Amino acid sequence: MRRLTVILSVLFMLCSTAYADPAVDPTTVLKQMTSKTIAELQKDKSSIKTDKTAVYGIIKRYLMPHVDTDLMSASVLGRATWTKATAPQKKEFVGLFTQLLIHTYSAALASYTNEDVTFAPIRGGYQGKMIVQVSGTIERKDAPSVDVVYHMADSHNQWMVYDLSIEGISMLQSYKTQFEQIVKNQGMTGLLKTLKQHIQQMKQSS
Repeated sequence: MRRLTVILSVLFMLCSTAYADPAVDPTTVLKQMTSKTIAELQKDKSSIKTDKTAVYGIIKRYLMPHVDTDLMSASVLGRATWTKATAPQKKEFVGLFTQLLIHTYSAALASYTNEDVTFAPIRGGYQGKMIVQVSGTIERKDAPSVDVVYHMADSHNQWMVYDLSIEGISMLQSYKTQFEQIVKNQGMTGLLKTLKQHIQQMKQSS
């Protein structure tokens, strides 16, 4: 179930200061990024199953530029832990958390099997807002559809993803629960060490 959740989240994760350009709404951002990513996956379907560098390339080109990793990092740690962390610790955590996302998504993208996505209009519109939610549905040929909600923020004049919920389960909350326990027992230093070890294991097994 967790693997399915990651696969589904990748498909949608393609996607403060001034308001975002009203000509490019959050739904359009998601549609464009999803279309480009699916096209790349279908074109390189054979290579992505064996060539990890091809998968990393797709993620870095079409996914990560539209993910607010700074906001995600602060949110997943929680205000208290983020505030207590030193500047070097924050910088290191953002880098490690980004690596964790990339390696997690690379395995998911390699398992892509022609799922498609649709998006619903944003309730209440997006104009004048800094944070919005975009509802979508993942259409699968041989299985029930899956409901997803994207949490997007206006970050430096761009609508960017900072969390998503699949069937009511928040990706950030799932990570936050794990990280909170590690910080409670081992502190921020322990969390950074644990992340380094986990990422290294992911690299070795890929």
